[in-house]
Amino acid sequence: MTISIIPKLGSLLRRIITNAGYRPYMTKLGLDKDMDDLALEARLPFDLMETIEGACIKQLALDCGDGWGQTLNQAWIKTKASIQQLAQDVDIGPISDEYGQVELFKIYVIPMLSSFIKSAHSMHPGPITENWWDCF
Repeated sequence: MTISIIPKLGSLLRRIITNAGYRPYMTKLGLDKDMDDLALEARLPFDLMETIEGACIKQLALDCGDGWGQTLNQAWIKTKASIQQLAQDVDIGPISDEYGQVELFKIYVIPMLSSFIKSAHSMHPGPITENWWDCF
């Protein structure tokens, strides 16, 4: 298995779904094994990722409203495209894993989170403070 500082999409999707508390829902649908296979790259069919994404977004929309479902779906689409572009355009060969992960977080993840939070806040006003990054 190849190690990379760039996250694998299936692994990232599983981590997001699990950390958001939606894994039991995926288990109820019988998609938990598929989600694990996708994360471990045991199976990589595009339609499998689409099925898992769709099920999660559908449940999220039921739980939080269509607006949030659409917002998070758009954010995931942007995240997927960004990671794919990063994997294609950046030579990470000479970067150590530990250093690379820290740098990737600083120059890539934090700006993406900032963009998502600003976008979500503009579409769904709420109590987001100016210093949200203090939690990192």
